[in-house]
Amino acid sequence: MAKPQLSADINSAPKTISVLQVEDNPGDRSMLKSLLQHIPSYNFDLEYASTLEKANQWLKQSSADIIFLDLGLPDGGGLESLKNICRVAPETPVVLLTASEDTDVVMQAIECGAQDYISKDQISEGVLARVIRYAIDRKQIELKLTRLTRYDVLTGLVNRDLFHSRLNQAMQHVKHNNGMLALLFLDLDHFKTINDQFGHDYGDMLLQCLAERLKACVRVQDTVARLGGDEFTVILEDIPDQATAVGIARKIIQTIAQPVMLRDRQTHTSTSVGIAVYSGGESCNPEELLRQADTAMYRAKQQGRNELRCFDGTADPGLKPRLEIETALQKALEREEFFLEYQPQIDISNNRLIGAEVLLRWRREDGTVELPDTFIGLLEHMGLIIPVGEWIMYSACRQWAEWAAAGYVDEDSSVSINFSASQFWQQNLITIVSNVLADTGLSAHQLSLELTESILLSQDELNMQILRSLKELGVRLSIDDFGSKFSTLNYLKHFLIDRLKVDRHYVKDILTNREDAAVAAAVIGLANNLLLEVVAEGVDSLEKIDLLRQYGCHIFQGYYFSEPLSPEQLIRRYGEN
Repeated sequence: MAKPQLSADINSAPKTISVLQVEDNPGDRSMLKSLLQHIPSYNFDLEYASTLEKANQWLKQSSADIIFLDLGLPDGGGLESLKNICRVAPETPVVLLTASEDTDVVMQAIECGAQDYISKDQISEGVLARVIRYAIDRKQIELKLTRLTRYDVLTGLVNRDLFHSRLNQAMQHVKHNNGMLALLFLDLDHFKTINDQFGHDYGDMLLQCLAERLKACVRVQDTVARLGGDEFTVILEDIPDQATAVGIARKIIQTIAQPVMLRDRQTHTSTSVGIAVYSGGESCNPEELLRQADTAMYRAKQQGRNELRCFDGTADPGLKPRLEIETALQKALEREEFFLEYQPQIDISNNRLIGAEVLLRWRREDGTVELPDTFIGLLEHMGLIIPVGEWIMYSACRQWAEWAAAGYVDEDSSVSINFSASQFWQQNLITIVSNVLADTGLSAHQLSLELTESILLSQDELNMQILRSLKELGVRLSIDDFGSKFSTLNYLKHFLIDRLKVDRHYVKDILTNREDAAVAAAVIGLANNLLLEVVAEGVDSLEKIDLLRQYGCHIFQGYYFSEPLSPEQLIRRYGEN
């Protein structure tokens, strides 16, 4: 509750201050009551407790603005009485009423939490008014400083230091009571992109909103903390099993994914969650448990984001130590360790190559080749996706322009480049694409930019303007994995998209799953009705091609025709003579 401040202005409106006096001497109680009645401008609501036990009972049911405490209680133990009161009412200022001015006792009392003291044989209205005013002010300042050092200023959540303290306490409780707790590690997906595009003020408002959503997903006894940036943790105490933690994590993922309206702009984000469970039996400290949850979160991001993953304690051969990969990625571009492969796109109506999708590869110093699933998420997290994406554009466009000039590929063919959300929302995107075309000599219609539906979830004017500007340059625009969300029909209606790619998820089981076949047929029918190109990716059998052709699809990409090829392999196999 807000603490009132005393004023010397006797004309101010009367205020009421709730006072609890913990005192067993009736004479001292009467003295304090009389003095309070003579302090102008304030009304004092005075309550008494003659024992420490009665004081505790009263404080558990009510609250006071200030407490006057005598250390000589019949059931108290000197400074132990003060410590007890401070534990029960940690936000209430406490003033000692002492029979003597023992300097050592007074200093120890201040160190234990008292705000001030008054000697009973020197008390007066003026002294009492001053002590009340300064005790309340001092406690307010103390609480503010405590909050600054233990709580996140932006979101009001527990900060890193207090989180570590609570996690240690919770683990000790589990160890001694044979219970179980779960630690959730959360990281927002593409938050850096939102910050870069709309500014840090906007990002801060989003963090505040999502922090409130997080608190609403958990119980009162659980701890929600912000470690920094867009990283959050949740300590779930006294849970019966891991399934409970998974259920709460799924609730968090669904809640965070709901649209957020800020400054008349609708924003979407998502989160990846890692879960580590502790039941006291295993040898584990707070730092190790946090590392396990962080590792599980990173694996969730590798699964495609907006996912959760439980730490299972087993080695994952596909997961390199995160710090090792981050260090190597910092130098990969300057060391020219990245290279490109191309997966052909074939029009079976004439069996010609109509384009190819560019795929990034990373050859590390030891010769190991890493596929994008192992490092693309880190490139985005580290802010490297922008320079690497620009390098991909320059390299692929220069290569395709050379092939077109040499007659190896048709003039109407195109090279398809995947765009991340970070690239799509960078402020100088149109300038970069324009410069790439000018510097490489590639015709604009020979560049196809592939956007995921998640980028276009927010159908606002900004997205529309970016798409219109790209269309004015003359480049082709494609929606990759169309059908995974069915959220982009508005863009199709405004003729901003040239091509749809049927999500490989529906192609995979199209021969055995009627629902997948129905979705694939609907996407292809939609594309044909809107006079859009449609590409089915992930085809690996002639039977799938025959069925998709019956639906009206004639352009295919997948292992049935070819695995990703080096530039030399692509031209040897498909180049014109």
